[in-house]
Amino acid sequence: MALIDDPAGEARALATALGRQATVAAAADQPVHTLYWPADRFDALTVTEASADARALFEAELPNPSALASALEWTDAAEPGLAEATWERTRTRLQQGPVEDLRIDFEDGYGRRDDATENAHADAAAASLVEALAADRICSRVGIRIKTITPEEVGRAAETLERFVDRLAEAGRFPETFVVTLPKVTHPAQVERGVAWLAELERRYARPEHSMRLEVMVETTASLVDREGRSPLPAIVDAGVPRLLGIHLGVYDFTASLHLPPGQQAPDHPFCDLARGQMRLAVGGRVHLSDGASNVRPVGDGKAIRRAWRIGYAHVQRALAQGYAQGWDMHPGQLVVRHAANVAFWRAGYTDLAARLSAMIDSATRAQGANTVQGAVIDEPATAAALYRAVCRAWRVGAIDEAELGAASLTTADVGHDSFADLVRSRRTP
Repeated sequence: MALIDDPAGEARALATALGRQATVAAAADQPVHTLYWPADRFDALTVTEASADARALFEAELPNPSALASALEWTDAAEPGLAEATWERTRTRLQQGPVEDLRIDFEDGYGRRDDATENAHADAAAASLVEALAADRICSRVGIRIKTITPEEVGRAAETLERFVDRLAEAGRFPETFVVTLPKVTHPAQVERGVAWLAELERRYARPEHSMRLEVMVETTASLVDREGRSPLPAIVDAGVPRLLGIHLGVYDFTASLHLPPGQQAPDHPFCDLARGQMRLAVGGRVHLSDGASNVRPVGDGKAIRRAWRIGYAHVQRALAQGYAQGWDMHPGQLVVRHAANVAFWRAGYTDLAARLSAMIDSATRAQGANTVQGAVIDEPATAAALYRAVCRAWRVGAIDEAELGAASLTTADVGHDSFADLVRSRRTP
């Protein structure tokens, strides 16, 4: 007697049971950063001026690859040609438009104001966004961070969100992706309310379902471990998907909640490493994950700017190594090191990585998947997914050119697949 009488039915039952565990977040389209900007300082030229400021600082402080290597204290042991390629590709990214995601902040970056003042700022910020959209002076992904959904602030949070969206709807203009960030989330009920609010606004203004997205922030120990010693993050994600886009680590509130001394409140503290690891384990690949910000701004004389860049560069590289493709920026000068760190990270060792992926593609399209040997490295089939994501990410952040993409046996059309498995299926399809 067969163990399974109805294989198709068994497959459907498993799909239903395991569906909620499925990976839904593709890293290829994740921005490298979110630029946070206080709502009372936002206007229609904010993105244009921030981009220009970043370019001007790059040109003034980093006129050539040697200046970049010196500023970041790269030694002669650095990968040959890395400084030249990083400098050139960073300059290109700054010229193309360095602001990829913008959050107009009504929370910590804005502070507490009376209701009339915040209402006026919500109206003015929305009007400025409409103006920027009309003039094509804004990035495609824009949103707001509202107050915390707590008994004390829920009314203020809802009113700011509603007023802001009302003004956009009255003007008939919405960004390509509109994101609402919920700070200090510790319980699924907070996410459920955010989901309900956005669903109501979509219905009110006949917007496509799930066109307004949510992000939540991990900023306290209660976001990671509840009173029973369990992680609330899986339930928080369940409450938010498919509207939930990502989860961000709020470094400074989080480290303060641990009662760390002020000088230890930084993204490279071991507790932040622990938080990033717990977030990754709890969430897996279901939504995007983002690191927080470096709070040392590149301002002052050249020495102070270079010091801030070295700190920021180390923070970004640390997050990338832990699988965090995104982080925060809070000053135009941080955009320089944000893009430089991404380019350098994904270029380092790229030649070997591309060769390994090319071998995996060849093996997978000729057979049903098997280990491959490239130099001293044995790659299992599961590794192919990571190799494919890495090459796609290197392309997405501008770290490689089309010829280098070809070295991995990929074309520009190939980076649009959701997974390595989809790529292989497309190669096998006549």
